[in-house]
Amino acid sequence: MNLQPQNKATLQEAVLEAGRQGKPITSVDLSAMTEIRAYHPEDLTITVEAGMPLSDLAAELARHGQWLPLDPPPTEPWTIGRLIDANPSGPRRHRWGVLRDYVIGMEVIRASGECIHTGGQVVKNVAGFDLAKVFIGAGGRLGIVTAVSFKLLPLPLLEQTYIRHLEHHEELKELVEAMRQRGDHHHACLWDATARTDGTSGLDLWIGFSGHPSVVEKRAKALGDLGGRWQISSAWQRGTCALPVLEHERHFWNRRSWESTRMESVLPTRLHHLITARHPSDDPFVARLGQGICYHGSGTAGLPKRRQGRLEDRLRSLFDPNGVFSKFGEESLET
Repeated sequence: MNLQPQNKATLQEAVLEAGRQGKPITSVDLSAMTEIRAYHPEDLTITVEAGMPLSDLAAELARHGQWLPLDPPPTEPWTIGRLIDANPSGPRRHRWGVLRDYVIGMEVIRASGECIHTGGQVVKNVAGFDLAKVFIGAGGRLGIVTAVSFKLLPLPLLEQTYIRHLEHHEELKELVEAMRQRGDHHHACLWDATARTDGTSGLDLWIGFSGHPSVVEKRAKALGDLGGRWQISSAWQRGTCALPVLEHERHFWNRRSWESTRMESVLPTRLHHLITARHPSDDPFVARLGQGICYHGSGTAGLPKRRQGRLEDRLRSLFDPNGVFSKFGEESLET
């Protein structure tokens, strides 16, 4: 069953009817639910409906000098609901964290048609068991998220990204170790390594800083102490609608799906070993050095089937005992 509700009430009725008929819901289109329900710039909090595009939210927040520091892969027009269901992350995760760090409350439609609220709309109201975190990354199989409350941050005044070309993988190991010893990586808002885009051997190392211009300048000067030639790849100043899409991100994710792209996760200190062992110069990849994550660009063949854990089984039996959402996501989710 595919649902296209116009509002929360019609969605509740449709979910309840699906349960009565015993017809599992496969997809939900929340494109009609895009309102900002509450926004308090002075408190750095906002509540939005799940159908709102992330780009629209970013533009609205930027008008007030604020942002939600999330940068999922530019593979699709992300919406708030899609973010909650898929829980993607991007290069700025290294400095600013992930989605769960900013969600303070949710409105969810359960399989019974009941509307529940978890958390709150202000940071100080969040106490006890944070049920909202259960729905992040659940793929819509525990309930349909219809609205989310976020805490926000002031928009940085400046962000600059620097690139350095490395001829050998061993250079990456030495440079990463030098940065770790100095603690410089803690101040970077992104820290990535990629295969050369021109097909030549070697790697490209990307490091970005954001914040007050004097702080960015200080961190950029510290790169010179590491030796080598660093070049400015991109520069952004507050006043535009949103942060720019990084070029190495745009290039790697072109014609790729985030959910089907192969990924490996290791300790950040072991990531350079993974790069050296598994990535020849003609194999595209992007590695998050501060996170220990490497996305492969060589296709999706051989992807292991996702295993459902015992905890997830228990949660689904509690939230959806009749299997109303058991087929959720088998058709395209348009939230």
